[in-house]
Amino acid sequence: MPDPASALITDITENFSKQKQLADRALAQIDDAAFFSVLDRESNSIAVVVKHMAGYLRSRFTDFLTTDGEKPDRKRDTEFELGRAETRAELMAKWERGWVVLFDSLRALSRDDLARTVTVRGEGATVLQALLRALTHLSQHVGQIVLLAKHFAGAGWKTLSIPRSPVRQDPGSGVEKGRDDAKTREVANNEQASRYEMQTEAGLAVLEYMRHGNRVALVHTEVPRAVEGQGLGAQLVKAALDDSIAHGFRIVPMCAFVRAFIARHPEYATLVAKP
Repeated sequence: MPDPASALITDITENFSKQKQLADRALAQIDDAAFFSVLDRESNSIAVVVKHMAGYLRSRFTDFLTTDGEKPDRKRDTEFELGRAETRAELMAKWERGWVVLFDSLRALSRDDLARTVTVRGEGATVLQALLRALTHLSQHVGQIVLLAKHFAGAGWKTLSIPRSPVRQDPGSGVEKGRDDAKTREVANNEQASRYEMQTEAGLAVLEYMRHGNRVALVHTEVPRAVEGQGLGAQLVKAALDDSIAHGFRIVPMCAFVRAFIARHPEYATLVAKP
């Protein structure tokens, strides 16, 4: 059985991989016109988000342990501009190269590296802190890609997760009925497995997390399909957030369900760790 530090590196690597897979599956559903389209003058196109993420990955993870994460040759502002000659193929090639740099750096990490200090613009952070910040940053942009791709794909969109049930959907609020007002069930913090757990008649409902110091990254919420729409996911998230308050933790809401819960319950917004 791997030691906790090595297991943590593996988990973080898998979460980066899942984010790339999510973005790639969304990108595969749009044509070039959608790739370069913008919703309004203040919005970025998917092409721009792809270019920015590629530049970010190359800068942050080239010589990750030994050089500053903001490379001297990086021109961040230009990542939000597209030259007339830039094609989708060229931008996607940069995208792939950026992810290769990331995964090469992750594979090179050892358990002892997690506590080492790296810098970004001269500001120090542990390797673990830097990885969690990067994962949070990239997941936010992946969410943008998915949202825009879904918008432009329209009726042809193929869902990337479990489809919503129109029977349980409240058309007035866009929130599943009962999500926040279901019968309360016991939630346990299984620290050994790094997850909050709830026993249901259909199996275990879980909220997975990663913790380092006073930061807790809430990674993934999963409820058995047979008991979806009964508010169990919301109870898991609430229990995790209340537990974080009790222990003085700050959270990194990597899970989209957690972010949606906080948006509906802004009293928990102060828990979110600053990037």
